[in-house]
Amino acid sequence: MSRMTSNDRIKRNAIERHIASKTYQELERIDKVNDQKLEENILKQFNSQYSNQTKFVGTSDQKYFLNILHFLIKKRLLAPTKKAVISSTFYALRILLREYEFLLVFIEENGLLGLKQQMDIYAHYLTPNLSDSNNEVSCVTSNALGDILILIGSPDHAEQDSLISSNIIASITYLLNHRHFPFLNETLRLILHMIDKSELYMNEFLQSEIIENLLHLLEYKDLETTQLSFHLLATFFSYPGIHQYIPRIPDDYLYTFTNYLNHSNVKVLEHAIWCLAHCAANEDERRRIRLTGAIPLLLSLLESGERFEYSSPSTKTNRIQSGSSTARQTQGDLEETKKYSELDQFYDMQSSCCNCLAELSCDNTNRQTIIEQNGIYILAVLLFPKDKELQRLETFIHLQRTVFKTLRFLYPSNENHHRQQYKRLFPPNIFELFVGAGYFQRDPDAYRAITHAWNAIPLDELNQIKTERLLAINPKQEPTRYIRDYGVYECLGSGAFGSVYRVATRGSTTMYALKEINQRSLKADTDRSLGDMISEVSIIRAKPRHPNIVSYHQLFIENDNIYVRMELIVGSTLQEHLVLMKRTNQTISKENIWRVFIQLMLALRYLHKEKGIVHRDLTANNIMLDDEYRVKITDFGLAKLRDDNSSKMTSAVGTLYYACPEIIQHCNYNE
Repeated sequence: MSRMTSNDRIKRNAIERHIASKTYQELERIDKVNDQKLEENILKQFNSQYSNQTKFVGTSDQKYFLNILHFLIKKRLLAPTKKAVISSTFYALRILLREYEFLLVFIEENGLLGLKQQMDIYAHYLTPNLSDSNNEVSCVTSNALGDILILIGSPDHAEQDSLISSNIIASITYLLNHRHFPFLNETLRLILHMIDKSELYMNEFLQSEIIENLLHLLEYKDLETTQLSFHLLATFFSYPGIHQYIPRIPDDYLYTFTNYLNHSNVKVLEHAIWCLAHCAANEDERRRIRLTGAIPLLLSLLESGERFEYSSPSTKTNRIQSGSSTARQTQGDLEETKKYSELDQFYDMQSSCCNCLAELSCDNTNRQTIIEQNGIYILAVLLFPKDKELQRLETFIHLQRTVFKTLRFLYPSNENHHRQQYKRLFPPNIFELFVGAGYFQRDPDAYRAITHAWNAIPLDELNQIKTERLLAINPKQEPTRYIRDYGVYECLGSGAFGSVYRVATRGSTTMYALKEINQRSLKADTDRSLGDMISEVSIIRAKPRHPNIVSYHQLFIENDNIYVRMELIVGSTLQEHLVLMKRTNQTISKENIWRVFIQLMLALRYLHKEKGIVHRDLTANNIMLDDEYRVKITDFGLAKLRDDNSSKMTSAVGTLYYACPEIIQHCNYNE
């Protein structure tokens, strides 16, 4: 093809000037006669001629382009008659607003207000139901609204205030009430882009009813709409200021998010999990999330690997930390691209699970629930790569970091039995790095060193650790042994006089605590019976029954050991709870402090006045709490059942820091 001569160029420019000037003149003439069909033809010709042009300022036709812009704004968008503007108008505006200076003119002349008016006209009056794809007006309307959304586009900081003051965000939110899915999804993408660009937009949308609208969209069962809606919900709930707008997350929100943990699509799962993770901001919300049944579902997602459906491969490059990535992509191997896209999606979803479990484990009851449901073993399995290539996949490495993070959040402060599980799993150098990471470090970078050291272990050694160490921490489903009819599942703790086990009777799933007391550890006393030698036996005989006192059920002797079956309390000691509050920078509310205090006073009054029992070792370690601050007083090993003829006691027993002044001064004392 020969090059364009100067004469040809001059001729072309003359034709373009003619089109630009003619368009403006025709628009002015048509405005007087109100011929909409002719106007549409003129604008279509204009759009066809300039569809690829991006520069209008500095050209010989600049004044004509500017005049056309002024006309479209003042006589169409801001027309006093408030009629629906034809679709070609929006397309012409899209072309002209590619020029930044024209965009500023558009804002200065209240073009955004005109767009809002047009959006409201189309959305409210023309087609209440955009889902009717056979309706010609619906198609025109959805196309026009789509053009408006593109015009709104991605305003820079200079235009944000104008866009917000135009109240156009309320109109965008209203569009979520319609069910024309292609247009609806474009609206969702626009909102995602806007809130990602500016915190101002985030606040404006949160002041609307957008959360309720997004939850309503989940009912439509359109996969893309569900993915985008959950993506938006997760983004909104990740915003630090969300509680200004939703002070207390409603229960139905939490149940909705938990219900979607049964979904088959990994992207839907990932966003639903992040919604729960972001909602776990305080102890009340963590407790209510547990009550939805989320914890076992999250753990099951970490065990599953085959039942998921995946979205189309992302346009993002696969994140392999290796030079082979580029080579693989240049080969255009679609199957390979699909494989790694699915791996990325799968490991991202599992990472979100781990992060959610970590946040939930900031509550002692949740932590205990995760551990009792084999959480340590389920998480630890994820640390082991199947092959060397997996060790170079960034999303898998990130998953390993979040696994170490979650295990560290679950790591107890003073429960030696569960600490031993970690020591059995990790080699000494890994365990040292694990402990050194510190308590409740949310930043994934805090776990880079341990992840790097773990992946530096040769693959055959990791397989050996998996075979020898990992299987050792997998709790057996069957009892380890039986004591009479009680199957022993776990040792809860040990002391000088014996141990406490978690047990269940044969054929039952109801768990109890069974205290085992070794008779050889007790000092012989020929003047008193065996029952009188054990303080807790006297308490059992007194049959205390109070909601704030641990319940004793049975006493028996087996193989020279004394066994006391008692209530198994789910929760943590007050001491553990105080430590957790300190390490997570939380405080106990005044309401809950009073709740604990009143329950303690009621329990002590019952013991002293109705049963004549003095505990004599009431410490923070002997007070159990659940996540609703219900109190249980435990460990009556030093308790005294007062004799009728004695009003004072003399024994100096108990924990010194909690002792009453009379004991410190070696004086007689009573309750």
